[in-house]
This record gives sequence, C-alpha cells and structure tokens, in this order.
Amino acid sequence: MDYVPVEELMPYPGSFLGDDLEDKISRACAILAQHAHEEESAREFLNNILLMRTDAVPRYNVFEDYLDLQRKWEKMCRTIATTKELRQECLALLPRFPLH
Repeated sequence: MDYVPVEELMPYPGSFLGDDLEDKISRACAILAQHAHEEESAREFLNNILLMRTDAVPRYNVFEDYLDLQRKWEKMCRTIATTKELRQECLALLPRFPLH
C-alpha cells in the first residue's frame, strides 16, 4: 500500500478526509433538519450528529476487513471461472449474459 496525501485526492474524496469532517457533517445535518418537512425527519437528521460522535466508530479494523474481503472475492471469482457448473449457475442468474 502506498501513502496518498489528502491533497492529491482533492476535491473528491479528499474534502471528506480532513479534520473538519465532523463539523461538515454537523452543519449539513443541522441544515437538513431545519428544512425537513416532517418532525420525525428533522429528529433523525439531528440524531445523525449524535450517532457520528458516539457509535460511528466500528469495533473492528475496517481496512483490514476490506483487504480480507478483497482476497476472498478474488478467490471466489477464480473458483467460479474455473468450475464450469458453478460458472453456468452464476451466469444463469444474470439473464443478459449468454451461457458459454
């Protein structure tokens, strides 16, 4: 993995990776709550601010889980590609793809 500075990712997704992300989320949710047509919707927008500050941090390493999923996905694709019956069953789920 290579380190990529946030500046190289501007404007997107870099603008969501800075230290001011919580402020941006809080401001956006407050504006959305003000303009919500229903009280329940407004309450949910404001609840998002609390959620962001408390429960939003996962209890596991998201990046490591992503890398693990990526390895499993590659293995699954290789298995499907090299197993004729499995490949045909998978392709049958996708009606626009011809069976070979």
